This record gives sequence, structure tokens and C-alpha cells, in this order.
Amino acid sequence: MTRSRTSSSACARYSPQSLPAGTILTGWSAGCICWFEAGITDSFTPDLGPLRDGLGLLPGSSCPHFDSEDWRPIVYAREIAAGLPAGIALDDGVAASYEDERLVEIVSGREDGRAFRVDRGGEHALEVRPPHLRTPRLARGAATQLPT
Repeated sequence: MTRSRTSSSACARYSPQSLPAGTILTGWSAGCICWFEAGITDSFTPDLGPLRDGLGLLPGSSCPHFDSEDWRPIVYAREIAAGLPAGIALDDGVAASYEDERLVEIVSGREDGRAFRVDRGGEHALEVRPPHLRTPRLARGAATQLPT
């Protein structure tokens, strides 16, 4: 799942009307992938494969359900090696929150929920806040970008 608060100028490129600043966009599964430039999906065929024409409101690619199928990490790594943009992989029950195209927080509804930055060099674990920790969100402007 991805939750993104993005500026109206970014959304205006894809919508005939500009969205008000502070609009929250959210999605799970394919609804997570769509905000990125690309992603891994089985929405169009029975097999997993790349989606290369996401909206591009968030940079890179996305792979939800990272832990739900043994071959999903393999397919994601293969597609990144073939030119899919590097991106974020989220286990089921894990959500990433972005503000102005910057990752600010990853949370999980599960104790064992994981997230990774995936690039041609492999999987790089990202910090995930488990459900039992209720820490305040980062202040606006304190957002960080995914490590490259």
C-alpha cells in the first residue's frame, strides 16, 4: 500500500484539473503500483510481469505483495536487470507514505512486515515501523528520499 501526499503541480500533468495541494492519494496492490513509473503486476496476465506505463507521480517502480509468492522477488530482480527502474518492494500488510515524491515512513500492520529498496545490486532492507510502535510522523519538510 502506498499513501502519497503530492503537490498539485505533479498531479496536473496527469489530470485535466489540478488537485488541491495536500491531496492524499492511496492504493493497495495495483492501486499502489499505478502512482509509480513502473511496477510488477499480474493484473493483465496470469503471470507476473512488468507494468511500464504507471502515472509517474512517484519515481521508480513498486512491487507490492513481495512476500506472497516465492517468484515475485525473482521476477522483480529480473525486470530491474532488464531496465525497469529501481524501486520499493512491500510485503503484504506494509504501507509506504510519501510526501512530495519523498519517502517519509514505512509502517506495517504485521510484526514481520518488511520493505526493501530493490536495484541492480539486490535487495536493501528499509526501516519498517511495526504496529506496536506509535511514533509521531516526521514533520513536513523532514522527509527523506529512498537510498540509491
